[in-house]
Amino acid sequence: MAAAQKHAAEARHTLETIEQTRPENVLEPYNYMKKNIDLTAVIEMTFRIKDQSGNAIETPVSIKKDDHQVVVVLENVKPEDTEGVRKQSTEPDQAQFLTDLEIQARDALIKSVREKVLLLPGKILAEARRRAQTGDLDGAAEEYALYMNAVNSDGSQGREEATNFLHDHYNVTVGARGNTAESRLRAMR
Repeated sequence: MAAAQKHAAEARHTLETIEQTRPENVLEPYNYMKKNIDLTAVIEMTFRIKDQSGNAIETPVSIKKDDHQVVVVLENVKPEDTEGVRKQSTEPDQAQFLTDLEIQARDALIKSVREKVLLLPGKILAEARRRAQTGDLDGAAEEYALYMNAVNSDGSQGREEATNFLHDHYNVTVGARGNTAESRLRAMR
């Protein structure tokens, strides 16, 4: 009996020292997706500035904008991943990617056109002078009138030259802003 009680006490002691629950990490493989998304877009534009006759005043100007973007997307990654892999990024919006590039191209186009247009009054004045020197007084008057409508400053030397030419050759005086030299020349023809 004593031996049985001793054996029961040892069994009870062993039972008390055993953990009721034992957590164990269970590692199971799983699959997730890795996508490499490569976006590329190119916008090419060309613009020309022509006179009323359709003749090019400037050489054509080309504008090219391009963009390249690589995005890595990890999908279906489990939050308890033991390797430290985490969900990464989302797929880029292709429409927004193109819209952003179009906005950049539009801004570049506007800037380039603005720069070229600022040079036009000088070219118009040079053409008026050339036509006056070759004896094409009507053509020169038309260019001077166009120049007068293109520039705002009343004190510029080119404006004074145009005013004198129109007065000397066509007896046209340049007055108020609403009554342009070009409209007066048309009325005289």
